[in-house]
Amino acid sequence: MQVRKRDGSLEEFDRNKIKGGLVAAGVEEAEAEEITVELGSWATSTALENAVETQAIWEKACEVLDGYNPDIATVYKTHRD
Repeated sequence: MQVRKRDGSLEEFDRNKIKGGLVAAGVEEAEAEEITVELGSWATSTALENAVETQAIWEKACEVLDGYNPDIATVYKTHRD
């Protein structure tokens, strides 16, 4: 599966980037792994023409984190690349 970046370019979906961002925001390693798996499954199921938008992944991550820990979700939202 591909990720369509903000500039329109495509790159391979890299679950480690998602997990790293979650851990950097303060999510414990085990929970970050669970959330990453959930986001990967979601991305695969919603991809159009085998691609998903970076923005969509970020929005879904924020949604999941809001349910997990609103404080961590705020950190994640404010430290976006």
